Amino acid sequence: MKMEDNETSEREKEVKEFLQSKADVKGLVDSGITKLPRIFIHSLPQKYCTATAKINHDDDHNDILQVPVIDLEGLADVDDQSRRKEIVKDIENAAGKWGFFQIINHGIPLSVMEDMLEATRRFHELPKEVKNEWYSIDFAHNNVSFFSNPRFRPERPGDWRDTLRCSAVENERNMEAVPQACREELKEYYKALVGIRKILGELLSEALGLSSDYITNAGCLNSMSLFCQYYPVCPEPHLTLGSTKHADSSFFTIVLQDTTGGLQVLHQNHWIDVKPVRGAFLVNIGDLMQLLSNDKMKSVEHRVLATQGVKARVSVACFFNSDDKLKPYGPIKELLSENNPPLYKDTNYIEFATHYQGGSATQLKDVSGAIQAKHLARPKFDVGTSVNTVGIAYPYVLPRSGQGKKEIHDHDHHHHHPQVIPVIDLRDETIRRKEIVKATENAAANWDFYQIINHGIPLSVIEEMVEAARRFQKQPQEVKEEWYSLDFAHSNVNFVSNPRFKADAPGDWRNEIVEYYKGSIRIRKIVAELLSESWGLNSSGYIRNMGLLKLYDSTTKHADASFVTILVEDTIGGLKVLHKYNSVDVKPVKGASTVNIGDMMQQLVSNDKFKSVEHGVLATQGAEPRVSVTCFLTPDEKH
Repeated sequence: MKMEDNETSEREKEVKEFLQSKADVKGLVDSGITKLPRIFIHSLPQKYCTATAKINHDDDHNDILQVPVIDLEGLADVDDQSRRKEIVKDIENAAGKWGFFQIINHGIPLSVMEDMLEATRRFHELPKEVKNEWYSIDFAHNNVSFFSNPRFRPERPGDWRDTLRCSAVENERNMEAVPQACREELKEYYKALVGIRKILGELLSEALGLSSDYITNAGCLNSMSLFCQYYPVCPEPHLTLGSTKHADSSFFTIVLQDTTGGLQVLHQNHWIDVKPVRGAFLVNIGDLMQLLSNDKMKSVEHRVLATQGVKARVSVACFFNSDDKLKPYGPIKELLSENNPPLYKDTNYIEFATHYQGGSATQLKDVSGAIQAKHLARPKFDVGTSVNTVGIAYPYVLPRSGQGKKEIHDHDHHHHHPQVIPVIDLRDETIRRKEIVKATENAAANWDFYQIINHGIPLSVIEEMVEAARRFQKQPQEVKEEWYSLDFAHSNVNFVSNPRFKADAPGDWRNEIVEYYKGSIRIRKIVAELLSESWGLNSSGYIRNMGLLKLYDSTTKHADASFVTILVEDTIGGLKVLHKYNSVDVKPVKGASTVNIGDMMQQLVSNDKFKSVEHGVLATQGAEPRVSVTCFLTPDEKH
């Protein structure tokens, strides 16, 4: 264990040095390295670099699988509608069976495409000190940024790739912020993409049996973000990846790639090489299009192998999304029927992207809140990762509707043994350590929720915090409006707070927050230690305190995206936990703190040993509103 701890410590140090130095992968190559740094080494099967797969379709032959190439020649011929129908059918088949296809004869000059690729290469091959003018992993405040591995972690190997991100390029101000080395080429390329967007919007709509303007009119494609990727030649390409397997969370993505190759698509459980076709665009369906189409079109996993040879691979990916981050999207109603019920709940971009990130609102621009549905599109959280529209990998999860699942019902009051969430007594914690650790393990694995008592925080501190929250909420509207804001990217104090709020908190409840924050530090330490010991790890470095202060009239069924959540509440009640398809009341215990496991603990740490379950709060009855203070524990580094 000591050797493992030392190795982890060394990896943490190396990752920190890489990020703090604003290093890029190209810089490592330019330094003359011949061995791959261990922070880039992936645990890969010996023969992970498979050639294009051959799959037996019958006993008579093998077919070499290739991503479909669709020729758009004749699409604009109004006198030959049969040709258009043929193309639409090809799109329907490719989007439904592969999730990927290439298009040729699309009308975009080859010179525009090649100029864009060359401009991308030109930027990335600038001196490091020049590129660093755009270096940033603060995506909340920078729409144009250069970076490498923004979510680097000791436990997550880096990708052998550098990125220039140009987000929301339809905004003229963002376009002018693009580096001069590639600005003019990107402007021309953007104009070309506008035309391709219209064509694909029409073809995909018609492939779904809808009017040709349906997807465009729905606003799904109004925002475009370009990622100019550079994959340097790798000294040991068999040990790493240019891009880890993932699926895109966009509506769809258009990729322009050079002739180097390396992109692979997962099809029928085989990795299939996507052979570059000069002058072709590669199109892939994103998660939100899969949601819209109710699984008629597929968002599939793909990856990029580390570059071999003598020349870096270059590509430009354009993610198409809605420019309205609050507009809800769900399965298109015209596609639904008794035989084709909705597989997903409606969700907006903010909820969707936040569920992917499992963390703070400040990580992504205009992202806040938490996903309200947690039925999974895949049987496991860890089947892959998904890159959202700012190019960061998150666990691949889609919000399922629960249609066709066993109905969830309130707890059966006639049951002879009413279900009660576990209450763990921390009294004599040192003496009873093993007993408490075992109780924590059982509660986290079987319930996700449990209450802790005798935790060391004075009852007066808890009650004063709850009362302070109530006092603030009862102030006149014009007083509270001073802190009203939905701009979570730039406001640290509003009705939803984070740890930086203490110095700026509203004056008449600031003292109570400070005292409760001090007490929560002890709770955080105890909970982290007990959970860590229950699986034999020391996770004290994983978790920090993140606060959420909220007055609950009611809240929809949801699961938390944090590692761990700690809740204190008044005595009104109303919190319910989903346990074995029963909705179980969480009865308030005076002086207790309620602990629940979050998605990040289930996915990233416990590998499903602990469960993140859905819970909700009933609308408050009676004369007094319910008040609670929720503290989310998440990593202290968001990039």
